[in-house]
Amino acid sequence: MRLTILLVVLLLTPNSVYGVQASWYSTEACQDSHCLTADGSSLYELEARHERFCASWDYPLGTKLNVYSVKSQHSTQVIVRDRGPTRRLARRFNRRIDLSREAFQDIGNLREGIIEVTIKEDPTDSSSWKKRAAYE
Repeated sequence: MRLTILLVVLLLTPNSVYGVQASWYSTEACQDSHCLTADGSSLYELEARHERFCASWDYPLGTKLNVYSVKSQHSTQVIVRDRGPTRRLARRFNRRIDLSREAFQDIGNLREGIIEVTIKEDPTDSSSWKKRAAYE
């Protein structure tokens, strides 16, 4: 009961995006041995450390996000480190976020490939407003 109430409160707060599509990506998509993210991190190193991160055009780099699966009710916390998904997919299919393999596994089955999620900026990220002001 408390968990349900907490989820409802979190999901109904500002800076939330409801019912959008999320996919996952990993080093399998890399075409070279460096494979850097938009913030300059090595995708290989991030995966080796099992970090949870994402790619999004909607948030400044470094922003912490809580991502909730609509179907499973599970959640994961990620940091925006990259840009994506491709704008064509974002416009056409409402795909707003690409999650790392680790983050996607927290909330869904990799075999599904795409899931419906709710995205919420982490309220404990005190620097989030500064990043957003600089981003906008």
